[in-house]
Amino acid sequence: MSLSILKGLVTAAASAALLVVSGTAEAASSSCLIKPRPFSGKCETGTVRANPSKHVVFFEVSPSANYKVKDEQTRKVLRTGTAGKTGKRGTIPGLHGQEYKLYVDNPFGGYGYISNN
Repeated sequence: MSLSILKGLVTAAASAALLVVSGTAEAASSSCLIKPRPFSGKCETGTVRANPSKHVVFFEVSPSANYKVKDEQTRKVLRTGTAGKTGKRGTIPGLHGQEYKLYVDNPFGGYGYISNN
């Protein structure tokens, strides 16, 4: 095998590995669990970046919880509300940022989940 073919194969393999790594590195999610009052009644997820191709984040909140999805870089609230009896799921489109976080409040406990998948 010639040196130029070998260099080409190594370059192609390195490029493929980079694509695999960057493809999985973009997926992110975070969740939090609310401990019922008197402990806290609140939780917040870690931050996730927007999906790089679809430019969305997805969130889910347990029933009866108050929630807020916030862009941590601009400090703007993107969604806020109170989940109904079955909880709340939503997708927020048109996002390009890197730090979105979900804040959840429910005196009876529950959970929050945010993802870019």
